[in-house]
Amino acid sequence: MATAPTPAQVLSYLNSRAAVLQAAWLALGSGLAGETGTLSALENASHTAILGDGTSAHPGLGNPEWQALAAPLLAGAAAGARWDYLFARQGGLMRLLEDRIQASMPPGWRFQSARSLDGYLTRANGAAGSPIAPPAPGSVTATLTPVFAAEGAMAGSGIGPLPMVAHTLVGAGDENESQLIHSVYPMITGTPFNALQYQIAGAVPSGIRKVRVYRTVAGGSDYGYDQDVQVTPGSAYPAILLVQPDAALRLDWAPPVWMQCAPGPAAALLYALASAALVGGGTPVLSAAGMLSPANVQLQSAASVLGLANPPQSGIAGQSVLGGVGSSVFTAGGIAMINSARVGIQGFAGAMGLRARVTSALSGTLTPTIAVTGFDASRGWGVTQTVGGLTPATGFATGNVGDTAMYTLPAGFVVQAVNEAGVSGSASSGAWVYEGW
Repeated sequence: MATAPTPAQVLSYLNSRAAVLQAAWLALGSGLAGETGTLSALENASHTAILGDGTSAHPGLGNPEWQALAAPLLAGAAAGARWDYLFARQGGLMRLLEDRIQASMPPGWRFQSARSLDGYLTRANGAAGSPIAPPAPGSVTATLTPVFAAEGAMAGSGIGPLPMVAHTLVGAGDENESQLIHSVYPMITGTPFNALQYQIAGAVPSGIRKVRVYRTVAGGSDYGYDQDVQVTPGSAYPAILLVQPDAALRLDWAPPVWMQCAPGPAAALLYALASAALVGGGTPVLSAAGMLSPANVQLQSAASVLGLANPPQSGIAGQSVLGGVGSSVFTAGGIAMINSARVGIQGFAGAMGLRARVTSALSGTLTPTIAVTGFDASRGWGVTQTVGGLTPATGFATGNVGDTAMYTLPAGFVVQAVNEAGVSGSASSGAWVYEGW
């Protein structure tokens, strides 16, 4: 069986390819009307110079036979110069990753997501796909008892070193998994054992169909997958017997960690282009099943590529214009939070890093104070939290267009909305936007 990629490996793989796409997006262009300075724009200009466009300004070569032979070759060159066409032809790199995930899944696991990478990310992040909100600390208890069992294959002395055992809860699909809920050491009995019995107190919550059990190797700290146990909502948890030796643990399938593997928009676009259809002129048409779920994609700068057809506004959490010293007019943004394959729009979970970026030069110093609304790890996805009184940890350096002021967010916070409480400083004019980074 193949070894599953780690979340860190998946992010490295996606982000390295996304960096190439980001550079191509800036240099190649897509040949849209009014585009200048890109390779696509130069190809279109060459196309017009050779074939003409029916106007006196661009008559073409004036040699119909030659032009007819050149026309399909020029069209192919123009299509190949576009970043979207180029990356839609690199789907093998994404299929390689998906095949690796599929081949490494433990027996009996089945993601409900249309694509295995999306299911992998949903599970790894333990956020939007989690079947329950994180329980309050101390509200869930469990006991772990060393025992002898006929099928036991552990080699335990009963003194140490000892393994730790923990569990998560699984909902409708095998990617709908909670963060770790409880972990416990076995009772030290001094008696050798070959198995462990794990007993969770209380009743199974609604919507839960499995307990997923993890344990460390003896004396270790990294959890690996041990087994799934079917459960019935409303009933007591069954006693769970752990019998596998350390060597059988799936350390490549570690428990979910809140939003640990949320790639940016360029990586999500790269993935979507891998399954896009190329139609007239090489224009990619996205498939809804081939896009990453919005909750698995974290927002980055609105000045970077956000999606096949995402406007910059789809990545802006808010914008402000100074009307005088200490006086600004704030307009709330509208971060895209749903996908639309039909028009090429990628949705986002929100921003896990936040900054203000100058869009019209500031005439002096400026400190914007804001409140952010979103979700955090301790309360879970969908339980809205608001944190106010945030000022930049690193302020504007020059106030020139493109200058940024960086905010420090609570650990694991996913920003979905920004509200500006006020501004201070000497600047009387200028404008800025709030965005991810």
